[in-house]
Amino acid sequence: MNICFTAAAKPRSKPWLKYRQIKGFTQEQLAEKVGVRLEKAPYNPSLKLAIDLSRAVAAPIEELFVFD
Repeated sequence: MNICFTAAAKPRSKPWLKYRQIKGFTQEQLAEKVGVRLEKAPYNPSLKLAIDLSRAVAAPIEELFVFD
C-alpha cells in the first residue's frame, strides 16, 4: 500500500511532523509501523489507515485529516 494525500483527505499544515517527532519516528519508521510504503503518487488513505496513523502517533484523527 502506498500513501500520499490528495484533496479527499489531506493532512493539515504539517501535524505529521509534530506528532511524528514527538514519538521519535522517522517517516520510514512510521510508514513501516502502519504497513505502508512512502511514495509521491496520489493515494486516498482508507479509514483503517487513517486510524492506524492516528494511533501510531497518538493524535486525534481530526488533528491529522480534513474530511471534505
